[in-house]
Amino acid sequence: MRSLAITTAAPAVLLALLAGEPDAAAANSAEAIAASCISSAEKGQVLRDEGKLGEARGQFAACGADACPAVVRRECVAWLADVDDRMPSVIISVKSAVGGDVVGASVILDGKTLTPATLGRAITVDPGTHTLRFEHARYFPLDKRVVVREREKGRVLEVALEPTSRPTESNGVPWPTWVLGGVAVAGGIGFGALWYSGMNDVSTLRKECAPYCSQQRIDDVRPTLVAARISLGVGIAAAVGAIAAYLFRPGHTVSAQTAMK
Repeated sequence: MRSLAITTAAPAVLLALLAGEPDAAAANSAEAIAASCISSAEKGQVLRDEGKLGEARGQFAACGADACPAVVRRECVAWLADVDDRMPSVIISVKSAVGGDVVGASVILDGKTLTPATLGRAITVDPGTHTLRFEHARYFPLDKRVVVREREKGRVLEVALEPTSRPTESNGVPWPTWVLGGVAVAGGIGFGALWYSGMNDVSTLRKECAPYCSQQRIDDVRPTLVAARISLGVGIAAAVGAIAAYLFRPGHTVSAQTAMK
């Protein structure tokens, strides 16, 4: 990387090139500007070589201003372009561990709190190791360390925060379990009522005409008993479905032993 080789007499030489002001005060002012530009150029080179590209950029921008001598400005503008090319940028994304973006999270980068406007946008950082801390009233805080490399542009730093309390669905019971459970109960009640009625009819036949009951009277009793059996089958199937819906609900892991019980 080129260095700006300027001796202590350089300001006076530069002033001579830029001269034209016979006035001593104007000459002193021009000399002060030139000295400030040279100082910014030297500081910028030191900061750049230390990897402090953000601070170096500020110094090069200062010595690349129109007020600086052309010989200094030319070098600083080139150095500024090089620093911009080398400076990495990151995009911070904060999500919830249960899904969705987290809005309103506080992000602290290397001890400095970022403004909400920076979240989701590319921000420039110096290359090297950085520490981030994420805070939100409804989530556990999270600390993260990352290494950002030179010329790495638009790297997405995504974190997932764990909520302090997870939402539940119907006290942990999914809605299909409630529906199928209701059908199972209705099937059981229907079976009980129909079977009781059918068996009463069977008892009446036994008392009044057995074993010589007419086919018509037997056929009159049979539908009630068939309906009772159907109601029982529906109730059992619904009960099995309700249990399966509960065991295999989202977010619940079923072991082989549990599934077989």
